[in-house]
Amino acid sequence: MFRPWRGRLFGASAPTATIQTDALRCPRKLASTLGLVFHQAVKKLLNLLTSRFTAPRLTGTRMLLALAIAAIADFLQFVLVPLEWVLIQQIVDVFAMGLIILVIGFHPLLLPTFVVEFIPVVDMLPTWTGCVIAVIALRKREQRAGPETGAPFVVSAPPPEKPPAQIGGGSSDQGTLPR
Repeated sequence: MFRPWRGRLFGASAPTATIQTDALRCPRKLASTLGLVFHQAVKKLLNLLTSRFTAPRLTGTRMLLALAIAAIADFLQFVLVPLEWVLIQQIVDVFAMGLIILVIGFHPLLLPTFVVEFIPVVDMLPTWTGCVIAVIALRKREQRAGPETGAPFVVSAPPPEKPPAQIGGGSSDQGTLPR
């Protein structure tokens, strides 16, 4: 059987080409290779997002500003109902999400709120205000708990200087005290 992929492929040496073509011929190898590539790409993306959107420390000013942005966005959603066909409400949502992320940082709860705002009747509810209140509550709880939540509490005690003495000296009468 003629296999044109054997040997040199795109300037690579024979073993590398064989490994690459084996992955293409065997569905399991292909799936594992693609899975590894996908896993590495997702890991890089998540590292980029977490480094880019680190949550700043919540202060009173940040909390009030985020609540004001959310309340104004919800108010504009309600007032601009007659102009819904012009996409003004969606523009307000995009700006609200961006400003809230700038003020209190990115949180996964902001994503479903952003998506829900595009549903016609639901967008009249104060979803931005509720989401900001929930994010603030969660972030305050995280700040109170400290960075190591879920880690066991470890007490560092100095090691004993000498081992405790055996009672009874190891004889057959273990239950009695020495005289």
